[in-house]
Amino acid sequence: MTSPFQKAVESAFKVFSRRNGASVTSDSLSELRTNLNKVTKDELRIDPHVLEDKIPKEHEAPVTYIRILEDKLMTIAVFVLRQGKSLPLHDHPGMFGLLKVIHGSVTIKTYTPLDPNKYPVPATLSETLADKYGRNIPVYPSWYEGDKVCTETDDCCVISPNNKNVHEIISESGTAAFLDVLSPPYNHKSMEDCRPCSYYKEISIDSKEPNIRYLVKIKSPPEYWCDEVDYYGPQLPLPS
Repeated sequence: MTSPFQKAVESAFKVFSRRNGASVTSDSLSELRTNLNKVTKDELRIDPHVLEDKIPKEHEAPVTYIRILEDKLMTIAVFVLRQGKSLPLHDHPGMFGLLKVIHGSVTIKTYTPLDPNKYPVPATLSETLADKYGRNIPVYPSWYEGDKVCTETDDCCVISPNNKNVHEIISESGTAAFLDVLSPPYNHKSMEDCRPCSYYKEISIDSKEPNIRYLVKIKSPPEYWCDEVDYYGPQLPLPS
């Protein structure tokens, strides 16, 4: 019998392969969303010890990564966040993503990039950053979508290339885990189809529109790193 997760993977192969030149739309993602919403941690057979509530010691990783699928079409993985830890604010260039919490709860802080030609960066901000760093610093205007708390009883969250594409994911009240589907995957190697993961921080500035925020790129925060455990869940279906 095919499990909800196996059905979700089949749906993902179907929608992201873009057969017959079909584009990915909200409607075309509906079957995938429906199947993902049924996936549980028990089905994925995650080691209960990995999900234990604990604050990591200095030498312990704040995040555990469970690699499920990595290919040219998409990546599927589970991230386990320890209490008080996060996936830092990061982007998904040209990517679709679906995030389903399967244990605990997370707070997701989300932004949508804005067109800098329509939402120019205040000159005072650019000048302040240039004075501080001795060079011009690119600033990315973004619309702050707000904070959302997601639990394992909530439907999956969806990002698209132009909507809710930058976010931070925080576990505040104990260990949390979520299933993550991304297509196309990050690509740090090929210049021809490069999709690196960039990290950001928000620059505080007084604004007439409180939801317009300004982000700058930063190096990967040193406090963020992952260890990895094996996947023991259902066998993945092959693409048809």
